[in-house]
Amino acid sequence: MVEDHEETAQLLTIILEDEGYEVRRARRANEALSICCTVSATDGEGRAPQPDLVLLDLTLPDMHYIEMAQRFGECRKTAPPVIVVSALPDGNVKAAAKTIGAAGVVRKPFSVEILLDSVNEMLAL
Repeated sequence: MVEDHEETAQLLTIILEDEGYEVRRARRANEALSICCTVSATDGEGRAPQPDLVLLDLTLPDMHYIEMAQRFGECRKTAPPVIVVSALPDGNVKAAAKTIGAAGVVRKPFSVEILLDSVNEMLAL
């Protein structure tokens, strides 16, 4: 999960862990890019393996969402699937999601049911 808002991150963590998912959190875009844009799904240097799915907030303090979308888009072949979770206006979200090659979009404020349906669908593939 890439989320800088503490309350939203806590809520997402509770929801996902209650469903049996392991959750790791990045608070900044650069941190998320270093975790997600690796070639290998395993790491022999003691770091956690690449995640199976990324829930990505587009409004982070260290990078404009357009740059973040471009950088995630550049590593699309090695990055895990991305579900954009955002409160940005629809046009901005759709353009960024397309650039990233996102597998889905969940609008904030989100419905727990819609969020879980999106996550479960992506991880069932």
